[in-house]
Amino acid sequence: MIVSELSTQVNDLLRPMGITRNLSAYSILCQCLELVCEQEDRLQAVEKDIYTPIADRRRCEPKAIQSAVRRAAKGAWLTNPEYVQQLAGYPLTGAPSAVQFIEMFLQKSMPSLYTALGVYLPLITTNCAVLGVALTNVQNNYNFWQSVACGFGTA
Repeated sequence: MIVSELSTQVNDLLRPMGITRNLSAYSILCQCLELVCEQEDRLQAVEKDIYTPIADRRRCEPKAIQSAVRRAAKGAWLTNPEYVQQLAGYPLTGAPSAVQFIEMFLQKSMPSLYTALGVYLPLITTNCAVLGVALTNVQNNYNFWQSVACGFGTA
């Protein structure tokens, strides 16, 4: 798929959620999808294979890229939860995670790639969420009970 076609599709998907071309999250999401379209197994190591290359280009930390995607997902959920729910294609109880948000756009803009990855996408999303909670606990030096509370609070 040509990058301009992908950009047009992403624009059509993001606009109803209030994410327009003038926001940095727009270009970050486009770059995420371009990387996944180039090599679909990048979804297995999102931080290393997606966030880090984009962060290197933007001269920032990978956490900043993840944060931008997460903020976009939360903003989209607050702006138009019905549309986000429709894009997801499965029940959501709140704003999607950063990986879920990328997966949703992959599903709508590249259905053949999404189908080829099949059951692995939800598994990858779950693994990223579990790893994210574990990393948060370690980075914040939480004790056992704080880790349990963080885990339940994140779920």
